[in-house]
Amino acid sequence: VLGLADTHVTSSMGMAGMRPTGASGAPLILEQHQRFWRWLIDVVRRERVDLVIHAGDVYETCRPTPADEAVFVEAALAISETCPFLIMPGNHDIPVGGGTHALAPLRMVRPGRIHVADNATPVSLLHYRTGFVLREAASHSPETRAVVFPLPYPSRAYLAEGAVAPEHTNGLISHALQRVFEHHARLADSFSSGVVTCAAVHGTLTGASFSDYQIAPAGAV
Repeated sequence: VLGLADTHVTSSMGMAGMRPTGASGAPLILEQHQRFWRWLIDVVRRERVDLVIHAGDVYETCRPTPADEAVFVEAALAISETCPFLIMPGNHDIPVGGGTHALAPLRMVRPGRIHVADNATPVSLLHYRTGFVLREAASHSPETRAVVFPLPYPSRAYLAEGAVAPEHTNGLISHALQRVFEHHARLADSFSSGVVTCAAVHGTLTGASFSDYQIAPAGAV
């Protein structure tokens, strides 16, 4: 299983106020994204990966440009030729005020080989004679090789409307996430040792340290 996250595909991010172009005439940063995905696809093929999981923030914004989408969709299709590709939305992929997230168009692209996990429903990796496929639900069938327990970034839009303060919203989300985690843990424990179980999460843990200059505040979700 190969996992990654936070690719933040974009064609609009500048560098120190400049927006340099690459050799093809496209924005340099978009060309860099293309090179990254080509490298990753080569790794997936060379290492004979069985499943790739993208744990969120595929794009820099929830409204990617057609050029941004073309880069990622091309990569997703190439990966799915080798193995199934499970993709989760992160906070950058979801509109702040609610609505359709940036990964929604991929729901109908190569079902079984590309799966958009935008809720907490477990996803099973099944192996048939024709190869690996992804199916929503925790399957205990003989074909089950792995079960992924996704936890995409929770949308705050509908909770924030009735919240008296941001802390209230955080509290509601934390309580809900804890219950989901506990349920996932019990379900994962029901599988035999021959089935790989893993959690894929996009979020912030209380006290988590991201880097030297960014530390999650106390009380963060």
